[in-house]
Amino acid sequence: MSPLDVHAHFLPSDVFRDIYAKYGSQDIQFSLADSSLTFRYSDASYFGKVDPSFATEQGMVESLDRQKLGKRLISIFPNALPLSLEHEALSRLMKDINNRLGEMTGRHPDRFGGLATVPMHKPEEAAEELRRTVKDLGFVGALVGSNVNGKNLDDPSLSPFFAEVERLGVPIFIHPMAPRAGGARISRFQLGNIIGNPLETTIAAGSLIFGGVLQRYKGLKIVLVHGGGFLPYQLGRFDWAYHARPEIGALIPKQPSLYMENFYFDTILHDAPSLEYMISKVGASHVVLGSDYPFDMGCPDPVGVVTSLKLPRDIEEAILSANAEKIFHL
Repeated sequence: MSPLDVHAHFLPSDVFRDIYAKYGSQDIQFSLADSSLTFRYSDASYFGKVDPSFATEQGMVESLDRQKLGKRLISIFPNALPLSLEHEALSRLMKDINNRLGEMTGRHPDRFGGLATVPMHKPEEAAEELRRTVKDLGFVGALVGSNVNGKNLDDPSLSPFFAEVERLGVPIFIHPMAPRAGGARISRFQLGNIIGNPLETTIAAGSLIFGGVLQRYKGLKIVLVHGGGFLPYQLGRFDWAYHARPEIGALIPKQPSLYMENFYFDTILHDAPSLEYMISKVGASHVVLGSDYPFDMGCPDPVGVVTSLKLPRDIEEAILSANAEKIFHL
């Protein structure tokens, strides 16, 4: 059994300096000083503490051994994308990112797998880029933001992308994305991260359920980060609304909890009893290991968190690796 981390981010500093120099403008800034990472551009910004070893390919390889991991599936940190770029430049940037990630995973196929970055603002192109990265680069899925320029994931314009995801049979990994719900009300006290990120995940999941996306594309497999946001813990409220409010019940042919078979949940909850509850609620076969490397809000010992629960050996192994290996076809 070799633990497999499905939630980790690819941000080598040389890649982003090259990309920002090629596509950026004066309002895009990138800096990494010691363990502090800053992105700033016209419509968004990020500042946070990171493990500085992530900034080199070798450092990322070494991090696997420190965290007792066999392999990571790695994706871009989505809020580092300068979404203010005009469409063609943003699409080319995403292809460059995927190509660079493909080079890295190609050099370390036993240690890394790739999740594509796709231009969801142009769903047909997103479908095409997903197909290219899966077929040509060996990627095993895609990262999708929790919203697309403020549009929820049930927006009809996104249908070509979801149809291609189902056809290819690869999972999508939904990650909180700016603009986050809550706006100025969560701008202080790091509430944007503490509350805003799990809220974004919950809105994305709710939109996929009530918007009928999971009914239309029954084969979708969707990984929700940060323990699924608030979904596992408010699922009873989802079902209650389905039965109590006729306008909600008319949207889909079965109650929301029956769509949980499409979702998988990472282990990043920072609390053992909460993780135990999630496992009991969604089923151990729908839980996958996550670290959110290299960020300070991630889990520095993802394997230890799971083994500390003293689960039966088969369940422990399923969460640490077997579930992810099955859904990502590894």
